[in-house]
Amino acid sequence: MRPGIAQERKQREQRDHRKILEQEHRERLAPVARGELLALRERRENESGGGHRQAEAGDQRSLPGEAERESQSEQRRAGREHLRAA
Repeated sequence: MRPGIAQERKQREQRDHRKILEQEHRERLAPVARGELLALRERRENESGGGHRQAEAGDQRSLPGEAERESQSEQRRAGREHLRAA
């Protein structure tokens, strides 16, 4: 075997080993970074004070006249169904 071929093989193996180590490093850091981001987000939400609360069933508010329009729409639908039945 030529000395150049052995040296090329050794360099290729070192390069492959380096790539594997870099990939393993990235894979180990990803969950850590994600955890840190989630912790920062949670802290920011807690410190903001006036954040949004969860909506409850009774929170649904209508615009003025919206309830009346819904009522009229229901009455028209009931009327059409009554006429179809006749």
